[in-house]
Amino acid sequence: MTLNWKEIDKIVEEISPQGAQIQECIQSNIHSIYLQCYKKREFWIRFQLSQPLIGICEDKKPSKPDYAQRFQTFLRANIKNSYIETFNQYGKERVIELVCVRKNKRLTCIIPLWAGKANFIVCDENLLILEACYRKPQQGVIAGATYSFPKQSESIPAKDIRPHDPPLSKYIATRIRKLESEKKASERIQIENNINKQLTYRQSLITKKERQIPSEEHITHEIYLGNMLLMHRADWHPGLETLEAYDPESQTKISIPLDAHLSFKKNTEAYFNRSRKLKSKQKNLSLQITTLKKEIEALHKDMEQIKDMPATHIPKKYQGQKQPPRQPKKSPTYSGKRYKIEGFDVYVGRDAQQNEKLIRNIARGNDIWLHARDFPGSHVIVKRASRQNPIPKKILSIAAQIALFFSKGRNNGRGDVYMCAVKHLRKKKHGVFGQYIPHHEENIFVSISDITSLLTDIHTQGI
Repeated sequence: MTLNWKEIDKIVEEISPQGAQIQECIQSNIHSIYLQCYKKREFWIRFQLSQPLIGICEDKKPSKPDYAQRFQTFLRANIKNSYIETFNQYGKERVIELVCVRKNKRLTCIIPLWAGKANFIVCDENLLILEACYRKPQQGVIAGATYSFPKQSESIPAKDIRPHDPPLSKYIATRIRKLESEKKASERIQIENNINKQLTYRQSLITKKERQIPSEEHITHEIYLGNMLLMHRADWHPGLETLEAYDPESQTKISIPLDAHLSFKKNTEAYFNRSRKLKSKQKNLSLQITTLKKEIEALHKDMEQIKDMPATHIPKKYQGQKQPPRQPKKSPTYSGKRYKIEGFDVYVGRDAQQNEKLIRNIARGNDIWLHARDFPGSHVIVKRASRQNPIPKKILSIAAQIALFFSKGRNNGRGDVYMCAVKHLRKKKHGVFGQYIPHHEENIFVSISDITSLLTDIHTQGI
């Protein structure tokens, strides 16, 4: 429900709050703001910002929220006990301009009443935004920005005021309350349906688990077969698949299935192990069924309580609110050197910051770390596709040459290079940024006589 510009003009004329004192500010929820005013009588001005209940009207005293909203705290600190100087519509743009004064301090409240874009914005005399009910940085609605009124349209199609019982403000307030009650009733029905779904789901689980519970006869039969197999030990021989036994109590012959690949001891243990597993399964399923029945009783009690509970106090777990979709993790970016050698990614950190980022964000536990021995230099990481696929020695040799080339030992032409898995790196307590200590490291000796041409080939050919 939205108001056209004629209806807003009519409501502003009916309320006429100029000169009234704002005695209280209440934000009953994130979308509803109430101003308690006094001018010969007490009345409430309500700004309903949600869609579709967008409007401005007189209303009865609202219920206070469980905790103070951020914007309510700001309104109480800045416009409470102030006097309304101006209260009108800006042109025909469905924007309310409310100017209030307190101790020579003048604030302008701007309330656009547009479907989907309603807001309550508080500015100073120069229209510098101090705070807003809905902060929208992309639209320039943020503290410190300057608010600009919409450009007034030269010709706006005239819309008639909808039929109503005067005054219009009370009719709008009644209409909004009716729509809100219908919305709450539909929400309550939805909540009850959610509880019924949970009851049905748990009842189906109980039925399923009851069918899965092993019977006492089954458990007893497994023990019985194990005992009979022990009694006829002499009749067993390797490779036997079925043992024909005689039961002296029932005076009947029985067949005991066996595994021909197992020994007599293993076959006997198999029957007693199955009986123990069946007993454990029976116990666990019985406990699960008991827990489900208690949950069903609790849901029935909640259903009775919800019938007499206000919709705002109903626990969120019954409201069926969808969780926002989980944002996919952004892959870390790296601005240092990177080479592609026969399908393997080789990263090179050129300074302490890049080295630290390389170890913390890019490398994983099974990747290979290389560093020139006894010389400060770059960290080199060779990415490993999987744990099962080892990195060829040729790739490790090239990576070692790169590590020696990007170090203080470059002028020597050859030298030793540390090599270990990233998971074996340790950082010294209060150590230098970007510095790590290797453990379980290996030593590789390389020469960098032709490293320059090799790096050129990597860049041009991607070997």
